[in-house]
Amino acid sequence: ATPAARGVWIDLLALMMQADPYGHLVVGGKVPTVRQLGALLRVGEADLQRLMTEREDLGVLARNAEGVIVSGR
Repeated sequence: ATPAARGVWIDLLALMMQADPYGHLVVGGKVPTVRQLGALLRVGEADLQRLMTEREDLGVLARNAEGVIVSGR
């Protein structure tokens, strides 16, 4: 994995730790778009999508049945 992908994952974990429900990637009670996440993380939309796909391909980034990104911890 690239350092950039690990950094994005750490930032996403921090957001999930603040979310309700805990461990789900929701902001203000809603699932953010890649564009919204990019703005929050200050990462371009295309770059963020690529980095998230990298983590998903490695089995690190997981989604629940509704497609929401969740932390396994």
